[in-house]
This record gives sequence, structure tokens and C-alpha cells, in this order.
Amino acid sequence: MATINVAKVQPRRHVEVRHFPEGASQTFVRGDLLTFSGTADTGNRVIKATSGTTATQLVGFAAESASGTAGTMIAVWLADEMAEFTANICTVTCGDDTIDLDDLGDAYGMLADTTNAAWRINLAETTSNNQWAVITEIIDASGDTNGRVAFKILKSVVDETTAGYMVNHVRAF
Repeated sequence: MATINVAKVQPRRHVEVRHFPEGASQTFVRGDLLTFSGTADTGNRVIKATSGTTATQLVGFAAESASGTAGTMIAVWLADEMAEFTANICTVTCGDDTIDLDDLGDAYGMLADTTNAAWRINLAETTSNNQWAVITEIIDASGDTNGRVAFKILKSVVDETTAGYMVNHVRAF
């Protein structure tokens, strides 16, 4: 089986881009998972999510890197019920983990792989309150190391404010 190079999260299907103000002191890069800051008076600003969090305010993934200046408008790939993304799989240590066709349809957590500077689907995270993503497609072959999958972020962890942006919005396909 093949070993797949680890890549940053990428949009796959039905992904909408919205712009949000950047939070203070941010260093996120394209493909990082973002949440709202939740800080009084600046709660609409996006910040990098933390690995392993039980976040309930996920916004989406950074479509561009942070500028380092609070308030700068940043493009974000929204994580809504239609959006589908791609990522590599791993387990807690992000070692040489292999993909399995049985993973299709299962919900897992996500974690920040600091070695490869990429968010990955964490096949070891099956605790219900830490499951962020449902695998919708196996992209690479079963048995491939660091294989890629398509996934959707669970609706239950998408920030309601973000979802509010979708009300009465018709998406062009």
C-alpha cells in the first residue's frame, strides 16, 4: 500500500466562503479549524480552534492565513451541513496510520498534527462529545498510510451564529 503525504484540510464539495474579522494575536494558516473567540464585544472574531476541544462554536476552516492584525477580514470555508472537506487520517500520535473502508460513515474527532502543521481526522477519538467529523468518502485505497478522506463537520458543533448566516440563503451549485 502507498504512503500518502499529509496535506492541509481542503474544500471538496459545496463549500461557501464567508469573511469574518480576525481575533487578536492570531497565527493560524490556511486549512486550520476556526471558532469564534467568544470574548465580550469581539465574539464575532475568528480564532484557531484547539485540538481535542469539545467545541460548540466551530465556524469552518481558514481559507487564508491570519494577518496578525485583529479585525482584518479573513476568508473562511464555512462548516455547514452541505460543506465537505478533505483531510488525512491519523490516531493520537499521528504516526503511520492506515485507512480502512469500515471508517466510512463513522464520526471521529479532529486534531492538530503539529509535525505536519495540518488538521487531521483522529480515528482514535470516538468519545461522543469530541466527535466533530463524519467520514463521507474514502479517497485513498484501504490500507494506505495517512490516507485521505472526505468529511463533513457535524451540525451539532457548528456555531449557531454561523448557521444564522445561512438562513434564507440560496446556494448556487
